[in-house]
Amino acid sequence: MSFSPKTRARCWIVTVQEKNMVSAGLTKEQYFDYEFVADYFIGLWENSGDNRKAGLVVCKSALGLYHLHMACYGNTTTLKSVADILYHSHVEPQYGGKDALKSYLLKDGIYSEKGEIVLLQKNLDVIEDAQGKRSDLEEIARLLKEGQTPQQILRSNLQYYRYEKLILHAYTDMRIDTAPVKLDVYCEWHLGESGSGKTYFYNTLCDKYGKDKIYIVTDYDNNASGGFDGYMRIGCPPILFMDEFKGCGISYQKLLKEIFMQDEIPIIINYLKSNPDIYNLGILLTFQTGLRVGELSTLKKEDLHGHVIKIRRTEDKYRNENNKWVVTIKEHAKTDAGNRDLIIPSTALTTLNLILELNPSGTYLFEHYNKRIRGNTFNKRLSAICDKLQIPHRTMHKIRKTYGTTLIDGDVDEGFITEQMGHSDISTTKKLYYFSNKTMENKEKQIENAICF
Repeated sequence: MSFSPKTRARCWIVTVQEKNMVSAGLTKEQYFDYEFVADYFIGLWENSGDNRKAGLVVCKSALGLYHLHMACYGNTTTLKSVADILYHSHVEPQYGGKDALKSYLLKDGIYSEKGEIVLLQKNLDVIEDAQGKRSDLEEIARLLKEGQTPQQILRSNLQYYRYEKLILHAYTDMRIDTAPVKLDVYCEWHLGESGSGKTYFYNTLCDKYGKDKIYIVTDYDNNASGGFDGYMRIGCPPILFMDEFKGCGISYQKLLKEIFMQDEIPIIINYLKSNPDIYNLGILLTFQTGLRVGELSTLKKEDLHGHVIKIRRTEDKYRNENNKWVVTIKEHAKTDAGNRDLIIPSTALTTLNLILELNPSGTYLFEHYNKRIRGNTFNKRLSAICDKLQIPHRTMHKIRKTYGTTLIDGDVDEGFITEQMGHSDISTTKKLYYFSNKTMENKEKQIENAICF
C-alpha cells in the first residue's frame, strides 16, 4: 500500500536501507557499527524537532540485506518531512497497537520471518499505540503529563497558542499540587556599583548550568518586563537571578532611569554637540556606538579603521589586599564576545574626527593633560549634565542600554545586535538592556494606529 507524501500522522514506521545510510554520509565502518548507526538515526529524528522520540532495531534479512527498522513519534507532520529527515528512507504511518509493532520489529510470533536476524534493539520502550488522530487538547494533556513546560508546548505547535491561558493554568495547578511544603533555598548576594560585574555573573551561571535553568528578573513592579510573569511559563527554573534588586518594588519613575527617554535624547545630544569638549564628545560617542565605559576610556588611535572600531581592551577596577581601589587596563574586552569589530555610523566618524582634533598625539583617544580619562570621570560629567538639563541622573551604562533599545526598536537584525553589543546571545540584550523609552504621546499614537475598530 503506498501513501501520499502529504499523509499526516504523529506515529511512523521507517525502513532505512544501506543506500540511505550512505546518503547520510556514513562510512561502511560506521553503519556496520550497530550501536553507532542506531544512535545516529535515533539522534537524527529526535534532534529534528521538539518532543520527538524513536526506537530502532538493526536487522539482516535471509538474503543478507542489512537494514534498520524505526518507530518514530512526535507532533503531527507529513510523510515527506519524515522521509526528508531520514535521507529518503521508506516511511509509512503506524497503525495498530504497540505490542503488535514490537512483535513486527523483533519478528516474533506471526511476524516471524525465516532467516531474519535482529542484530540490535534500542529504545523500544518508546513505542506507543497508534490511536488515530488526537484532538489538540488530548495532545496538550499528554505533553503536560510528560513534563513539558508551557513554553515547550507552545513552541511545538503554533495552533496551541489558542489554548495559552488554559495550558498555563493547568501547568500551574500541577506544580502547586506537587510543590513541597518546605524547600531549602541557597541565596547569594553580589553587591557593587554599576559596571562592577554583577550582571556579568548571569552569563557565568548560564555557561555553567544552562540558560534554561535560570530565570532573570529585572523589574519588581511589572512596569517593564513583567517581573515574575514568565517564571511559570518556562517551567519554574531552579535558579532565580534578581538583577538590579534594591529590596523593594521599583516605581515607574525609577524605571525611567534605566534608559534615556525618547524626548530626552535630542535634548542631551544637542547639548553635547553644542559643547564639544573631550568629555562631552566621549559621552556623545557612547550614544552613537553603545560602547562600555571601560572600552571607551581605553580606546587608542590604532583601534580606528574607518567605519569599524576594534574593541580589544577595557578598564578594570578592583580592590587590592589593602581594600584600596585599583584601576588597570586589561588587554582584552570584558567577555570573549566583547572582543569585536564594532560598526559605527557616519555621525560617530564625525565625532571621532573632532576628538582627534582635540587630542591628535595622545596614547589614548581620551586624555586630559596627557593622562588617560578614567571611566568614572565620564560618569561624573554625565551626572552634571543631567543636573544642568534637569533630567533624571543616569550612568554611562544607561546610555549603553539606550543604544541597545534603539537597535531593537529599529528592527536591526538580532544577530547583528548581539555583535554590536558584545553579547553572546540576543536574550541577554532583550532581558537586561531593552526598556521602552517611548513618550506617552507616542504610545497613544501607536494604540490609535493599531486599534481602529
